[in-house]
Amino acid sequence: MSKNKILIICVILAILLAVFIILGAIFSNSCMLFNYNLMDILTVVAVSFVILFLTIFTDDRRKKNEKVEDVIGLLQQKLHKVFDNKPIEVDKHSEYLYSFKYIDNKIRVLEELSKYLSCNDEIKGIKSEKQKLDDFITENICQGNTYFTGDAVKDKIPNILCNIDTHLDNIILNIYNTK
Repeated sequence: MSKNKILIICVILAILLAVFIILGAIFSNSCMLFNYNLMDILTVVAVSFVILFLTIFTDDRRKKNEKVEDVIGLLQQKLHKVFDNKPIEVDKHSEYLYSFKYIDNKIRVLEELSKYLSCNDEIKGIKSEKQKLDDFITENICQGNTYFTGDAVKDKIPNILCNIDTHLDNIILNIYNTK
């Protein structure tokens, strides 16, 4: 059900409950169960609605947080599956291009989902590091497989992946530090 339907049902139930309590109080003066004043009834109804709204708000926030964490997990999986602990191979150029497109899409999704977390610096850092990775592989893939295993560049890709992971971890920390 949508939130509006749930809210309408709750309002109708609260009104019916209030009418039931008021009618019960009118018709049975001798029963202590229905011996409430109007202020007591309104207080119970108001507190119930506040609790309902807070529950809906926190549930929405929890769902957003779960989506952000899911996207972060997908990004990390793709990055490490394609680029980690493997030498870059010339014949897998199309796989790398596909992976960069996939990663770009997930970064855009992450950017939209995480607006409420105010983590623009982390998103910019992820984009920057991803662009470094893209440029490094695209510009040097024509030099052959042995280029990426050389001492001068063999740690460049793991360092970039580590930087991206750090930014992603900072977003997760923002989730749990946001009150």
